Amino acid sequence: MIGDDTPAIFRDPLPEAVDVAVIGAGIAGTATAWFLARAGVSVLLCEKGRVAGEQSSRNWGWVRQQGRDEAELPIMMEANRLWRGLAAQTGEPGLAFTPSGCVHVASDRQKLAKFEAWCETAGRHQLDTRMLTRNEVGELLPGVAGDWIGGMATPSDGRSEPGLAVPALARAAHRSGVAIVEYCAVRTLDLEGGRLAGIVTERGRVRCGSAVLAGGAWSGHFADNAGFGLPQLLVRATVMRTGPAAHVVRPNVSLGGLALRRRD
Repeated sequence: MIGDDTPAIFRDPLPEAVDVAVIGAGIAGTATAWFLARAGVSVLLCEKGRVAGEQSSRNWGWVRQQGRDEAELPIMMEANRLWRGLAAQTGEPGLAFTPSGCVHVASDRQKLAKFEAWCETAGRHQLDTRMLTRNEVGELLPGVAGDWIGGMATPSDGRSEPGLAVPALARAAHRSGVAIVEYCAVRTLDLEGGRLAGIVTERGRVRCGSAVLAGGAWSGHFADNAGFGLPQLLVRATVMRTGPAAHVVRPNVSLGGLALRRRD
């Protein structure tokens, strides 16, 4: 797991100017930087700590279409497609995508009815989600006990290992020309005449035509410093990981109050 005791890897000097400055080197910021660089844009990626040093190396690692709001579903389907090709495109094995599928199970009719409604949503988008019977849940999850009456499965969903994937994508971005600076917090935006002129970091100013705020849970705090509001919902959850264990399940699984996946 990546943290403050993990040695910094990216210590590029601050450029005087770039086309785009990306604030925050989690999965969102790092992916943004990589895609921009591939499009021929000059990019600076600044991170106040370590690349993937916070949530992006501690999340579930699910690449999930299942259960999304319908407005969000098309972009998640596109993200699923992109994940499948990242390892080959970058030459980074850490970006491997495991097509494990995703399963949600229900122990009551009310939840099962919600799954049935969402399957109709999936059908409108030609997604491969289907309902599961009680017996099918038992076959898919032989190592998980519970009084399940059914569920839903999306075989095209999968997973990637967060602590490997984000640093791998950062290396690919760096090779593509992105300047990456760890332990370099961006303090605020530099405005001239009400327009963006650059960013102000703890190491100095960098001129830029555009900036992308990808600070995760810190984005609202940064926005306040920069003089604009960003409504943000913070959700706390408990996550744990085990050492090597018996193969309990293959798909990503949500049991309602508990979710799990196998680590790669």
